[in-house]
Amino acid sequence: MEVTLFAPGFFLFLCTLVFTINAYPHGAPKSACVNQLPVHKNIMAQTTTPPYSIRVSGTTYKANQSLTVTISGSFQGFLLQARTSGGTTPIGTFSGPPTDTKIVQCSAKDDSWTHANNNIKNHSSVLWNPPSVDVGDITFLATVANGHDIYWLNVRSDALTATSGSTGTTISTTTVLVVLFRFLVV
Repeated sequence: MEVTLFAPGFFLFLCTLVFTINAYPHGAPKSACVNQLPVHKNIMAQTTTPPYSIRVSGTTYKANQSLTVTISGSFQGFLLQARTSGGTTPIGTFSGPPTDTKIVQCSAKDDSWTHANNNIKNHSSVLWNPPSVDVGDITFLATVANGHDIYWLNVRSDALTATSGSTGTTISTTTVLVVLFRFLVV
């Protein structure tokens, strides 16, 4: 009788363990959007140099000109966003995610890129669509996981700067009134 009670309890324990190990195999949870911390209980981020790199197809950004962003290295999970220096809100949007990855919403539609399963990925690329105005320097920031127990925070790309033509033009009400006044007087 004890063996019969022990077997179902042990099976339940194994199922719980397997679920815990693969808690988020289908992408980063929304709770990771701001601090990019995985919800891996009692697991600390690695403090060594990450074995991953984030490369961007350009060094500047401009409205309506997409750039390719690539994560390189052998990994299973990740959450990647474009952010301003010191910012926590994702900037721009992503499109064209490859197999094993997906685009998600953290603050706005399509502003973050994550894994879609826990398959091993050796590198993965996606298109990033910059904002319509200059928001200052932008860096791609990621948390990348080699597996459940091994991950790195703050994996960064080199900074991108805005090119001319991406700064929004602001016209004040005073400027409009002066131009109208001169037009009417002449």
